[in-house]
Amino acid sequence: MCGLVVLVGEAPRDPGAFRTLLGAMTDRIAHRGPDADGFAILDDGRVGFGHRRLSIVNLGADGNQPMTEATDRIHVVFNGEIYNHQQLRKELESAGHSFRSRNSDTEVLIQGFLAWGWDGLLSRLHGMFAFVMWDRQERRLFAVRDRLGIKPLYYAQFGGDLVFASEIKAMSGHPQFAARMNDVACLDILNVLATPAPMTLFDGVFKLAPGEYITTAPDQPLKKARWWSPPASPSGPPVAFGDAVERVRERLKHAVRTRIAGEVETSVMLSGGVDSSLVLAMAAEGGARLRAFTAAYVNDPLNEREPAAEIASRFGLGHEVIEIEEDKAMAGTLALMAGMDEPVADWACIPLDYIASAVHAAGIKVALVGEGADELFCGYEAWGGFVHEQGVWQGLASAGKLGAGAAVTAATRLASRALPLSRLGLIGALDVAASTVNGQGRFRSGAESLRPLQAARLLRLNWQARAPRSDPAGDGARLAPLEGRFLTDPPASDLPPAERFARMRARDIGFRLPELLLMRVDKVTMAHSLEARVPFLDHFLVEEVLGLPPETVLQSGGTKPIVKAIARDYLPDHIIDRPKIGLGAPMAKWLRGPFGLEVRDILAAEAADPQSPFDGAALDMLLLRHRRDERDYSAYLWPVVNIALWRRKWLS
Repeated sequence: MCGLVVLVGEAPRDPGAFRTLLGAMTDRIAHRGPDADGFAILDDGRVGFGHRRLSIVNLGADGNQPMTEATDRIHVVFNGEIYNHQQLRKELESAGHSFRSRNSDTEVLIQGFLAWGWDGLLSRLHGMFAFVMWDRQERRLFAVRDRLGIKPLYYAQFGGDLVFASEIKAMSGHPQFAARMNDVACLDILNVLATPAPMTLFDGVFKLAPGEYITTAPDQPLKKARWWSPPASPSGPPVAFGDAVERVRERLKHAVRTRIAGEVETSVMLSGGVDSSLVLAMAAEGGARLRAFTAAYVNDPLNEREPAAEIASRFGLGHEVIEIEEDKAMAGTLALMAGMDEPVADWACIPLDYIASAVHAAGIKVALVGEGADELFCGYEAWGGFVHEQGVWQGLASAGKLGAGAAVTAATRLASRALPLSRLGLIGALDVAASTVNGQGRFRSGAESLRPLQAARLLRLNWQARAPRSDPAGDGARLAPLEGRFLTDPPASDLPPAERFARMRARDIGFRLPELLLMRVDKVTMAHSLEARVPFLDHFLVEEVLGLPPETVLQSGGTKPIVKAIARDYLPDHIIDRPKIGLGAPMAKWLRGPFGLEVRDILAAEAADPQSPFDGAALDMLLLRHRRDERDYSAYLWPVVNIALWRRKWLS
């Protein structure tokens, strides 16, 4: 797990000055790779590679990057892990390819490219990765993000330079970097807490979507293509529930065991819930010696200390509980949010940050996490209401088919402006009704915070979102808010439950999972030089589950029936059947205490900025009503706080 920077310029650069520039850029992401750094200046100073290494596979210097091969034709910088690299190495050696490293998965990328070409290499890779490769013979660049988007990869054009990086922080070291807020992305964060690819909150900085790659050569435009997509529909004959359980069990067991680090110690981020407990159980069953880490809030019901301790003890593992005290959490929380170059407005980042810090302090470089199970197997309680729509929503959908959509939309917009801000919940309900009548359904994303009509009430009346800069690797189409992209293939209210579930799942796997959940995992863990591995997002397992009929995954209702059926062979029933708590923070309570006073100052400073999009009076009212315990507005306020902190850091 590492950090990379690649710069491709139109004109040659002085090698010494180029090396200094790359060093300044990679220094800004040194946390991603504190063990080694490396640089390569290629193509007469037109191409530069920089790398920061976190040594996990092939710990010696022969695994350092940038890496090349004997002819010096192919150069690569790589972030991630290839779990089947040893099998691929054997295949390549049998075909006559020689290796200079002892056991490097990075070198397999080079030899695999020479043997199989770009498409053949990607199709064989089993892992999580973002890497950039330069072919000196063809003078062609390749850059790729893994299938599920576990690892991010950003790109931008600054003058005549094309830049790739693992984090936008690295790009800020370029002399032509100038921060400007992407107003459309700002609206997306208010709506769904994160920014969908290709946009970021930095106007002019973009990111690859999961399963995409970019290729280019001198005097040729950037070409972006998709190399993998999740299966769109079940394949093969119907599958009985019991057979599905067995097939998923074997896939998951293999996924967990391939992610146990061989050369360094591995940990588990253990919540006490089913997902992380099952990962721990399968790893321990395979003989792995692990250490478990759990976050617990002091004097708060949001605490899974006891079930986590029971699971760790059951499998004989060392277990550390990290206690989060409210007064000590305040400064760290605000520093964490302010340090995000791309805001992830999810307060689950807070306990994740505490756990990652403790794992790093213990000298451990790898952690297994349970992300992905809820999206694959219908693990959210709220999803049940969307899957099994109530009659009122189906009735609204039917009314829309009779031509009522335009009238309802116009009426809800007028009503949303007339209602007092204290009726923000009702404004959201009107927005939901309009979406349903227009055939879009109630479900937009499992990450949804503020509906568009609600967000509009927090914005200044005279504020207009500027059109964002064009994606240099795009098709020239104007980048629109996520709201517009939700019009395609929506989980409409009049669909059968299985079809609605399939579309909901596809939407969250395509957006919420990579750009919110996995982005928070990458940014928070790598800030502590920690590699997080995600067994539930093994692509073989994902393809297996998405190939099952939705009715089989849903079974007779409830959450994650397949996962819970597997877990009963490993975990006690009271662990499996206990209410889901999830990774979070007692933000509603914190905002009513001293922490809320700090937030008040942040919002006041934001509203005082004439360039701010936010209406200060509206923010004051929400926070005041929240602190008086009149209503819980924490979920509405937190995205605004994240954007305000980002603007303070990057635009002031």
